[in-house]
Amino acid sequence: MAHTPKSEGGRMNHADAFSRSFSPFRSRFYSQGKNGLFTDWIPNDSYLTDGRIEEAVIGKLVLAYLSTASPKAIGIDIDDHRGRGDKYLASQYGKVCGRFGARPSFLVSSPRGLHAWYFLISPYPFRFLEDQAKERINGLQDVEIKPTPTVGLRIPEEQRILSPDTMLPVLEDFGVAVTKAMDNNTYHAAELFGVGIMPEAMRISLRLSLRERKGRISYTSIARVEDEVRPIIPGTTNDALCRLIPVYRGAGLSEEEAAARFMALLAPVYDGELKNWKRLHTRVKAFYKQPAVYYERPRETTENLFSEIIADNVADLWNEEMRKGRGEYHVETRKAGIKRLVTGIVNWTDYISWVMQNPREREAWNYLYPYFKKNMAERYYPLPKSILYRHDTNYSRILPFLHACGFLEAAPYPYVPGAGICRYYRVETMRFS
Repeated sequence: MAHTPKSEGGRMNHADAFSRSFSPFRSRFYSQGKNGLFTDWIPNDSYLTDGRIEEAVIGKLVLAYLSTASPKAIGIDIDDHRGRGDKYLASQYGKVCGRFGARPSFLVSSPRGLHAWYFLISPYPFRFLEDQAKERINGLQDVEIKPTPTVGLRIPEEQRILSPDTMLPVLEDFGVAVTKAMDNNTYHAAELFGVGIMPEAMRISLRLSLRERKGRISYTSIARVEDEVRPIIPGTTNDALCRLIPVYRGAGLSEEEAAARFMALLAPVYDGELKNWKRLHTRVKAFYKQPAVYYERPRETTENLFSEIIADNVADLWNEEMRKGRGEYHVETRKAGIKRLVTGIVNWTDYISWVMQNPREREAWNYLYPYFKKNMAERYYPLPKSILYRHDTNYSRILPFLHACGFLEAAPYPYVPGAGICRYYRVETMRFS
């Protein structure tokens, strides 16, 4: 059944067709104007209205739009910066089609080249689309992925529409042209990028991202330890170094490779000294010089004061065990374990809260881990086994107590590990802070 853009006096169908197909971020855009003696793109934080889109489509305004965090289109900008001519643009366009294995859904000319879009049957996190698309165009000159959530691309003009097959002008209403493209040339992401972009494949890839190095690397060991420490959030870097460096060194990685892999595991919210390559490389080199026994005594980490207070208050409730005939040593040992686990859970929920506030990360997590956004909207946090195990290898002995004291409340949803669905919990912090 054909898509029929809504019409309002024959005008707003353009804006509706653009919004449904190109996935613009509507709360910010760029307009072209004079900046001193030069023409420049001027940011505008007001709403990208239907009227503005309409005027851009018909050529009355020159506007650039940003992509949403989870778009239904991926754009390609092909520019002829050196004035090489139409043959050069046609050649680069042909290479793009070859790299993607398909012709774009929509094509227009631009003042300096071509803008092409592949329309998708459903939204995909831009973070993953961009990574995959960059791999496809790697090595092609004058070809970029645009728009992004931070870099704009011109809203296509009706008079510049070209046929993706012949590159000849198409004299057709913008809404009609877009509708035809959506009906006839919309792709599943796997058609363009292969099964590697599917959620299950990407979850596996995150765990097994290290390529084979002449048979010396143990995929299982590296993936297991990286899974246990990822993401590395503030207060956990020393412990992560102590656990990862011997694995990297034993696998035959160089100091530089070890530092690069460690940096890739740092959470975006982390802004400490190890974000600096030189500082991190120095730390890794120091670890490489130490005997293996050095790693068995990781230094104490500095935890967030807020999480420490909560952990102390939760652990204090364990004193009730003394009235059941347990000795003081048992109580204090168990309380220390509770503190470690509670502190780790609170720090983890802080990180997940940051993920929810970052649109690109939020959409990526929801793509990889079904129901993530839905569960978070109900205040249920994911608590993967790897996170709990990192703080206490026998965490299961403490969980019943954390439920009983009201710190954790299990979500009424099933645990489906094969589908990327871990256990979710409400985490009570206010009562214990």
